[in-house]
Amino acid sequence: MQSVYVQQIVLNPWAPKNQTCFEPIISELSSIFENMSLPELLGNRTRGIQKALEDGRLSKTRISWGKVATVSPSTGVSQKSILKLDGMGSCSCGKHVISIVLCLNNREAIGTNLLKVELANNFFSTNSAAQETTGVMVCLSRETLNLGGWDKAYADASEYAESFRGAYFQLVKNPLVVLELHSP
Repeated sequence: MQSVYVQQIVLNPWAPKNQTCFEPIISELSSIFENMSLPELLGNRTRGIQKALEDGRLSKTRISWGKVATVSPSTGVSQKSILKLDGMGSCSCGKHVISIVLCLNNREAIGTNLLKVELANNFFSTNSAAQETTGVMVCLSRETLNLGGWDKAYADASEYAESFRGAYFQLVKNPLVVLELHSP
């Protein structure tokens, strides 16, 4: 079976005191993706990634999947918001929250996707028991996008990293990790 390879790109690191919770969460998410076969990823696209997370065995993380966590710039969580997360999770201690966005769309959405995790992280760190939040952006490598026949206008993980380090570095202050999914 050809498995997916995951590369973690830490764009904004979390505080060292929170490593004991966030590192296992990111490792668990990575291992779920690495247990996906390449046909599962390429054949089912977004649904395959969602299913992998729903079916994955997470021991340290609780994840709510789907468009359940949404963020409105003015009021925080709102079902009417246009800035919707794909999921959110928390560690077993409940003090650390992750905001998940699947970045399988046109590169024009890079800024919007970065804004989603930043607004969500700001909201959850001030309006919940969470002591710290981290954004997790799930992206594909250019090779995987090409192999799957995705539109060439789709952004790959390197474009997200480049955009963050350029124009968005000043705007995104919360911890942020990109999980780049590679074909074997």
